[in-house]
Amino acid sequence: MSTIRTLPRQAGVARQHPVNILTYHHFASADAAGTRQLGITTHPGRFAAQLDYLAATYNVIPLDRLISGELPARPLLITIDDAYRSVFEIAAPMLAQRRLPAVLFVNPRPVSEAFVPVDHVICLLGGPRAEGVVRDAIGEVAGRDAATAAAANPNALGPGLREAVKQRLIAKLGTTETALHRDLELFLTSDQIRQLPGLGVEVANHTTSHTLCRTLSAGERHDEIAGAKDAIEALTGRRVRAFAFPWGQSGDATPAVLDVVRASGHQATFLMHGLDNAKRPAPDIWYRSLVTSETPAGLQIALRLKPRLRRAWRGLPALPTAPTG
Repeated sequence: MSTIRTLPRQAGVARQHPVNILTYHHFASADAAGTRQLGITTHPGRFAAQLDYLAATYNVIPLDRLISGELPARPLLITIDDAYRSVFEIAAPMLAQRRLPAVLFVNPRPVSEAFVPVDHVICLLGGPRAEGVVRDAIGEVAGRDAATAAAANPNALGPGLREAVKQRLIAKLGTTETALHRDLELFLTSDQIRQLPGLGVEVANHTTSHTLCRTLSAGERHDEIAGAKDAIEALTGRRVRAFAFPWGQSGDATPAVLDVVRASGHQATFLMHGLDNAKRPAPDIWYRSLVTSETPAGLQIALRLKPRLRRAWRGLPALPTAPTG
């Protein structure tokens, strides 16, 4: 990595050198049945080419530099979401080889127990082709009106209803969640999580079970955010300093949710929206851009052109002014 050139701390620095933040998820040469419908997989060869391009073009920073505000020219933060084993097996060694830092936003529940997020179950049922099956399961659990409102998306339900829907879907697969967790071989182990910081990957918070935060009650907000932070710190033995919203939608950043995020000690919070952080909704909130297997040229477009077009076309996404639940 090239030498980091620190900018003086003065007004306007963040506007002159906005931080680009990338988000990856899963790494594999070919998708398995449990991820094929999600569109989140990065090919290892393409990831290597991307890292070489980023190391030559940007100053890749650790989370420390983002939180402190002591930013170099052309700063870029690499982040990864969810609890995929491929982060340890594929991504982390490639990052370590190039001495590039990254942040993993992890859900501790698939790591600590036989828990499978509902999206993987839907993938196994056929993804979009399973919409009728999913809608029927939502109707059985929450009623026909809820099935219509949820648009066949169990994630739009609160955690309790979502889990009940998931169990019905797993039953349609003719298996159990324990067997599914074992057979998918998708998720990190506790030992792998503990090794990631030594490879330059800081572990941070992505909720306990990968949930839409707008659906949470007060007690659920504590369990999914503060409880997840405690669980991750117990797994790694290190302090958790950052939180990323699953799916990264600004509608989840309600005042009640942000109160829990901040009160539990998170110093940086992340949305998606594919913006470059030239403007941000609060000093501790940052935007990220989703990438998968783009070429280096495609990555250049994703980092330099698309954020400007989105900002010009849509402006800054508004945060909710009152809790939704």
